Amino acid sequence: MRDTLERVKKDRSRRLNSAYFEVLEGQKNLVGREFDVIATEKGVKGGIVTRDDAYRYILVKEGLDLGEKARVRITESKGYYLIGEVS
Repeated sequence: MRDTLERVKKDRSRRLNSAYFEVLEGQKNLVGREFDVIATEKGVKGGIVTRDDAYRYILVKEGLDLGEKARVRITESKGYYLIGEVS
């Protein structure tokens, strides 16, 4: 099996990078907004992972119990996930 052409690899990489930055911009626009979430799991480095209706990954530092519902205000965007606080 032949290797993919270098120009094809570069084109794919550019498109993937562009898509990443579109997602990042969309996430930044959520800072300051509030969402209803449910606590789904414990965070790897602490905190609680919550999910909203759009299944966005929102990390909350306050101690929510798993399965607990809360209203969260987004305070920060970290690329693939958001950080929020219970409002």
